[in-house]
Amino acid sequence: MEENLFICLLKSLRIPYTKSFANRLFDETPHKYSLFGLSRMLGTYGIPSEGLRLSDKGRLVDISPPFIAQISDDLGVVTQISEQSVSYVVQNKLARSPYDCFWEIPMRTAKSLCWVIPYIIFVYACMGLV
Repeated sequence: MEENLFICLLKSLRIPYTKSFANRLFDETPHKYSLFGLSRMLGTYGIPSEGLRLSDKGRLVDISPPFIAQISDDLGVVTQISEQSVSYVVQNKLARSPYDCFWEIPMRTAKSLCWVIPYIIFVYACMGLV
């Protein structure tokens, strides 16, 4: 059985969980494929989170992974960042992009192809701020 995005994030954060509860929470969350829904699920585990929109791509290296990012038309867990590359898991597949290209992953919309800045759930616990 493939892991859902929420379990992938919990594993990356090294948060203790049971698969049955985490899967049930994910399955029963109405907005599970949105940053809002994931933030609510993290709150169930007592993990505060914040949505950020970064306009300066140079700031991405200042955020300690793991965190959730919008990657193309999907959400993924960013697992590692360096000034050269960004590693992430999307749809249960590990991927790596050159740092500058991560910011230029295309997102298809109903009207056209456009470039997006990833939206990020920044998990305070990873930064040692709580």
